[in-house]
Amino acid sequence: MNIQNFKKFLILLEQKGYCLIGPSIQKNRDLILIDKLKAKDFKIKSLAHQPFYSFKNFFIPSEEDLFKFSKSKTTVIADRQPKAIVGLSILDLKALNLWRQVFEKDFYFQERLKNVLLIGYGPALQEEGQFRIWQPKHEEDFLEHVQFDIFLMKRGDKIQIFTGSRIAQKLLDELNYRNYQHIQFTGIIREEGVEPLIKEVREKLRKMTPGDALWQELGKKCIECGKCTLVCPTCFCFDLSDKFNQESGEADRKRCWGNCFYQEFSEIAGGYKFLKNTAERIYFWYYHKFVRIPDEFSILGCVGCGRCAKVCPVGIDISKVLERIKKGK
Repeated sequence: MNIQNFKKFLILLEQKGYCLIGPSIQKNRDLILIDKLKAKDFKIKSLAHQPFYSFKNFFIPSEEDLFKFSKSKTTVIADRQPKAIVGLSILDLKALNLWRQVFEKDFYFQERLKNVLLIGYGPALQEEGQFRIWQPKHEEDFLEHVQFDIFLMKRGDKIQIFTGSRIAQKLLDELNYRNYQHIQFTGIIREEGVEPLIKEVREKLRKMTPGDALWQELGKKCIECGKCTLVCPTCFCFDLSDKFNQESGEADRKRCWGNCFYQEFSEIAGGYKFLKNTAERIYFWYYHKFVRIPDEFSILGCVGCGRCAKVCPVGIDISKVLERIKKGK
């Protein structure tokens, strides 16, 4: 498929009522952000680099109204707008593997997901600046272990098309485009597919405590800004809040992203905090990613995108921290 054929495909999606979302190159700024797209303005070069933020805001928004309620009525607020998300990397799709499990019974996530067309873009193998967590030998091996509708794999100057759903095949058939290969989802790569480094890190973390030298050192360095969790494609903690109008007798419930680096995250009634200092918070974050999430879901809570290292204002690099955990330093 060439870029003109792909633009025709995006135009078809617009005609069918899909809102196009994907990476957008910001003028006069060295940033690629995710925004609404117009098919006629689409540029393939915008997919060449990893966006600053992940796509998670389009599956669980940073803040959303869930429902309004009173004594006599409850009104659920659901987002059913059809969306086509363009440019998901293999790592973004891997993050969705985790979210599909975490939010398996979440009505709002599932409503969005079933109204979203997932369009991935490669090359599927590791890009510069990412560290290895999951590395099958062949590009197609990646695609068997993630769920998508269409994946555009860049091979030199050409783009090879893979489909992962019947919906995608029907849409391509409408354009009389049948030069694609269908990939059958065979399941998530679990423990046996994880790099040896990560397995070793996991076992070392089990034996560590926040009082160890590594976490004390990072605790003095970290300023608790929480940027790492905001850009992380797998961080999924959230807070719920209810706002009550005494005059009308109505209330609404909101959900917003939580952040384990904020002091109120672990606070309970009476002001007690389970995470009392920075060293405990940063240890908690790593332990959650590499021990608790694998224990619960059999996959890692990190995909190796490296976004957290790029945004950290004090230069904490997750790949270097993992190496130090492995060495016990």
